[in-house]
Amino acid sequence: MHGFRFKVQGSRFKVAGFWSCLSLLLVPCTLLLFLCIAPALAEDPVRLDLPVRLGGDYNYPPYEYLDRDGLPTGYNIELSQAVARVMGMEINLQLGSWDEMRQALDRGDVDILMGMAHTEERLEEVDFSIPHAKVHQSIWIRDDNRTIQSVKDLVGKEVIVMKGSV
Repeated sequence: MHGFRFKVQGSRFKVAGFWSCLSLLLVPCTLLLFLCIAPALAEDPVRLDLPVRLGGDYNYPPYEYLDRDGLPTGYNIELSQAVARVMGMEINLQLGSWDEMRQALDRGDVDILMGMAHTEERLEEVDFSIPHAKVHQSIWIRDDNRTIQSVKDLVGKEVIVMKGSV
């Protein structure tokens, strides 16, 4: 039986030498694994002592906006603060117009821009995190105009969008 002896003890089988052989194999494999990952452990750890600069839109409730006292608040703000607290990181929050914040990301003035919609074009310029929320967009029309029923009805029409959002 491949060098193992089986002995029946009541309703159990006892494998003489099996655990000894297994441990003789596992110990060197475990040591080899640690030797393989040692260089990665020796590399500089992620620097969490520097403040991470987060940018966002000052008028994008309920995700990010300025409260009555002019302080950043909203879901993205609270989530970022909670993550930073758990990770022991310091963050600096900066909210402004979307266009200004998008330019700040491009210039490197902010490290992370909250609330950016994922598009193929933007994927060529920035990296996206795993989404934590789905935000659906809407088309708003005047009450006196019922001719627009779908996106196709916008062909040839003037559409207003937030500067820097498209």
